[in-house]
Amino acid sequence: MPSTKRSRTGPVGAGEPVGKVRRIVKTPDVTVATSSSSSSSSAASSSSSSSASPHVKTITTKSSESSSSSSSDSSSDSSSDSSSDSDSDSDSSSSGSSPSEHGVSESPEVLDPNVPPPGVKVYSLTAPPPAEINSYFQQRYRLFSRYDEGVWLTDRAWFEVTPEKVAQKIAHKIFDSGTITRVVDAFCGVGGNTIQFALHPNCEHVIAVDMDPTAIACAKHNASLYGVSHKITFLVADYFSLAPTPDSPSALLSDVQAVFCSPPWGGPSYRSHDVFDLELMTPYPFSAIYRVARAISPNVAFYLPRTSDLNQLAGYVGEGESIQGIHYCIDLRSKAVCMFFGKLAEMKDDLEEAAAVEKQAEEVWARVAASAVANKN
Repeated sequence: MPSTKRSRTGPVGAGEPVGKVRRIVKTPDVTVATSSSSSSSSAASSSSSSSASPHVKTITTKSSESSSSSSSDSSSDSSSDSSSDSDSDSDSSSSGSSPSEHGVSESPEVLDPNVPPPGVKVYSLTAPPPAEINSYFQQRYRLFSRYDEGVWLTDRAWFEVTPEKVAQKIAHKIFDSGTITRVVDAFCGVGGNTIQFALHPNCEHVIAVDMDPTAIACAKHNASLYGVSHKITFLVADYFSLAPTPDSPSALLSDVQAVFCSPPWGGPSYRSHDVFDLELMTPYPFSAIYRVARAISPNVAFYLPRTSDLNQLAGYVGEGESIQGIHYCIDLRSKAVCMFFGKLAEMKDDLEEAAAVEKQAEEVWARVAASAVANKN
């Protein structure tokens, strides 16, 4: 039985699959750790790098002869002492039954665009949030850089919305190639990812879906603040009603080229697992979410707990198909892992760049260690 490998930030897992490479790329404010897995034999990974950041995450882990996989390279949680992302459900709000007979209804019109819908409070320094939200409120500009312009969030969204810099990186991953121009954001919440998708110059259209009409109202308002409402269709809908069937093809999604899913995770219980079983996600197991997404498009991205089981995910793809996983990190902590399927998993392998980035990471860790020793003395 292979031994568990461990990075300096936490468990890496019980064996590395052949051909898997996990690497670091430094980006402004967000560090991106990538991994790749295949149902057969190969796949290396890569992601774009840019200007230097003082925050660098973990180190590349080498592959072994085992065909097993593991979970996240970080054991730290996504609590509010770093930047808020998702201690519970990750930028989605979905539960209960369909809001209309067919599971889809038009997004609600806000009677007064300057007045939040019932139940939505706009917090500020003079009108602070309750204690359970305060730590997330302190990170408000990481969630929405234009927060002071009147961004609306449901109380649930403070725990769920994807940090803006992370959402930007995901948007670049999906749209930079120019192959994908139209996408569904299947659990859009208050629009953190939707807005960044629409802001990308290669994005032509986003269909933003959520079962919570209040969240949709917030997303619609927030999109107007960022000037991208014209590129988005907002739907109050049951995600599972969107799946086309042989008898009922979905005209609404006929031109969609990719699906992004940031589904409910079922609370913070994933943090107690070194390797998280995605079938434990509630209220929907990953397998159910995956089936609908792939029925809509073969090109899918899933925003998942950082401890997600990569072996389990690799089991969903066919022989020879590769998937790519990217850990999005802020302040040395993985916020989540985003798994890319289909064309979204296509990647350029640049080992020279990876080696340079790893050298920079080692230098940063050496400085951190030296500083810790100096402070101790």
